[in-house]
Amino acid sequence: MITKALQALAGTRPSIGIFPDLLSVEFSQNGKTAETKEMLRFNWTRYDSLTKLCFIVPVGFVCDGASVPRILWAYASPWSGPWNRPAVLHDYLLKMKRHPRELCDEIFLDALLSCGCSRTRSALMYLAVSLYSLLKRSVHLL
Repeated sequence: MITKALQALAGTRPSIGIFPDLLSVEFSQNGKTAETKEMLRFNWTRYDSLTKLCFIVPVGFVCDGASVPRILWAYASPWSGPWNRPAVLHDYLLKMKRHPRELCDEIFLDALLSCGCSRTRSALMYLAVSLYSLLKRSVHLL
């Protein structure tokens, strides 16, 4: 986890993903969740093995955007900014439970870097989701 974040900060982790689509969502009445209105694709090439995958978030997927504490919304709101597509993709990958959490977090990092997020912000957001995962597992083990 730390190694991947340091690679992102140093700029030595190549940007290996492409979102050929824009994110199109419709917000719920309460404004806290949104539903995808068009398919969202992410073409990803794993940097160490050149494995090529295409992840597709289907129309109708409901999520809450980036999980950012309200106090930080002035710095990074859940829906505006280059992290919105990576956040929707990450939520979808976790909900489908087809890949290990660590891989979903790694794809999230690469998606952030490919969308124009700064290396610092990408590393911090990646560390946040990875640390949350560790804390969640620790609580379940107690």
